[in-house]
Amino acid sequence: MLISLDLVISLLTAIPFGTIKDKFQRNETVIKLLKRFNLDPDAPPADFSGVYVYTLVEYGAGKPKQILDLFRQKEIESAFRKAFESDSPAILIKAGDEYLNESALGKELRDLGIDPRREFMAFAAVFMEVAKRTRSIGDVVMGNAIANVQKRLSLVLDRIDRLPTLEGIRTEFARLEAEDVPALPAAASTNF
Repeated sequence: MLISLDLVISLLTAIPFGTIKDKFQRNETVIKLLKRFNLDPDAPPADFSGVYVYTLVEYGAGKPKQILDLFRQKEIESAFRKAFESDSPAILIKAGDEYLNESALGKELRDLGIDPRREFMAFAAVFMEVAKRTRSIGDVVMGNAIANVQKRLSLVLDRIDRLPTLEGIRTEFARLEAEDVPALPAAASTNF
C-alpha cells in the first residue's frame, strides 16, 4: 500500500505545534496516526516506503510544518532510499548537506532558529531504528551468525599478522582446516 507523504504531513500538521505535552500523549498520538494509515504500531512494514512513512509519523508528531516539509522533498526521500539500498550513510549525509545548504527550505529552517542538520540526522536515527524493528527472528539469528563469523575472521587475521614466517601461516591454516566449526553455526540453531 502506497501512502501519500502529503497526506501524512497534512495529518501531522493538523496537530497544533506545542500541544503534545508529555511522552504518553505523544505515544498515544503516534499510535492513532499509525493505525489511521493501517500501519501496525508494534511492527513496521518491511519495505522502504513503509519504513519512511512510519518514521515520518514517529518522528514528526508534534514537529513544525517546515521540518516535516523537509522530508516531503523527493531529493531527501531519494537520498534515504539510495543510502539504505547501498548501506552507505555517507550518501545520505552528503545529499542532506547539499540540499540544506542550497535550498530555500534549508534557509527558511535556519531563519526560524531550527538547526536543519540536527533535525535531518534525528530523522535518520529514527529511520534506522524503525528499519531495525522490521527484522524477523530469522534475520536476527543470521545477523548474529554473521557477526560471529566476522569476529572469528578478525581473530584469525590478528593471529596471522603476528606470525613471522610462511611456515607459521601454513601451520595456522592447517589448524583452522582441522577445526570442526561450521561457517555459520547459528543456521542449524534456528530450529528451536
